[in-house]
Amino acid sequence: MSVPSLPWLADFARGDWAGGLVRLRAALGDTPDHPEARRHLGLALEATGDPAGAEACFRALLAERPGDADLLVDLGSVLAAAGRDDEAASCFDTALAVVPDHLRANGAKALLALRRGDFAEGWQRFEVRWRTPYYRAIDRGFPHPPWRGAEPLAGRTLFLHAEHAFGDTIQFCRYARLAADAGARVVLEVQPALAELLAGLDPRVRVMARGCPLPAFDLHCPLLSLPRAFGTTVATIPAEPAYLAAEPARIVRMRRLVPALERAGLKVGVAWAGNPYPGDPAAQLVDRRRSIAPAALAPLGEIPGVTLVSLQAGPAAGAPDRPGGEALVDPMGAVRDFADTAAVVAGLDLVVTVDTAVAHLAGALGRPVWLLDRFDHCWRWLRGRTDSPWYPQLTIFRQPRPGDWTVPIAQAAAALAAFSNPCPPGPAMR
Repeated sequence: MSVPSLPWLADFARGDWAGGLVRLRAALGDTPDHPEARRHLGLALEATGDPAGAEACFRALLAERPGDADLLVDLGSVLAAAGRDDEAASCFDTALAVVPDHLRANGAKALLALRRGDFAEGWQRFEVRWRTPYYRAIDRGFPHPPWRGAEPLAGRTLFLHAEHAFGDTIQFCRYARLAADAGARVVLEVQPALAELLAGLDPRVRVMARGCPLPAFDLHCPLLSLPRAFGTTVATIPAEPAYLAAEPARIVRMRRLVPALERAGLKVGVAWAGNPYPGDPAAQLVDRRRSIAPAALAPLGEIPGVTLVSLQAGPAAGAPDRPGGEALVDPMGAVRDFADTAAVVAGLDLVVTVDTAVAHLAGALGRPVWLLDRFDHCWRWLRGRTDSPWYPQLTIFRQPRPGDWTVPIAQAAAALAAFSNPCPPGPAMR
């Protein structure tokens, strides 16, 4: 059974890990020693929520092939997701000792370093992303030299360009101001849905929507390479309380279109799902772990004096079991872009959201935001913290174990109940 003929790979490519696992187990019944099938079994077990099974599978294979760099990264990834960082680092280091240029090992080592707050190593290794298939596909091959931090900026035009997710752009657009402080003429290219919002970032920064004709420029830098260029550490993150603002006219418009936003009491924005990334099975797995069933947020809406306001966009916005039921205020039908969403957020007392662009938007606007975070959290939220050096107004409620949303939601509900009682205020909101 050659690798191209493995029948479950088509299931995995579609994101159907459960169906592929059934096929895979059936195939292993006939060829139990097939090494590639056994490796895929480990990957499928990890994807379907059985990290212990995945670890056992990879360890058994490594006992037979101790120098296999791919297997070492597979095992290290399972250990990192379980919070066993030192063991994971050992796996990645061993893989790199075998294959120093190993793409996945370098990428995994970068994310682990960033998550641990080791920005010196993390940002440097993070550049390996440009060797991955996704980033190779979006690399525009500019003939202009990249800016890596050493080249003087005074009097030169620096073209900054967004890379992938909306949240990334909102989080790292703050660096455009630092480039302007260094004397650069800054042009910031972002996704069209963000162009109007980011137009007010700084009068020295020209913001343009992706797809418009490119201006003349001297140097360029992708947004997520700016922390490396500026030598950012955890202690030197440029964390202004608010670096974006909603337009007053849009605030008036949203309140006119959605009168419920003027309702008395505590108004709490909620978002329960991220981008499902159709066509990207690996990203789909992350989205499943970070997204929650809408009904799980119901305890927030049961608190007296609290009105839930939907900030959910995309396919999950129409879920039948939305928190708050008929009482949920949903202004998203009137929202055209992130500038409109910002106008809604500006009128809220608090935002409670999973790890999606809404968290970054609320944080950038300087609004109180509570992040409901998965156990194997994204590197940007760091290990072992309930606050964020990126957003001073953000509080993290994290899963104590993979898949368990009951604890962080109960903690958030208790904090919200305390906050809704004006005497005294809840500790997380002081």
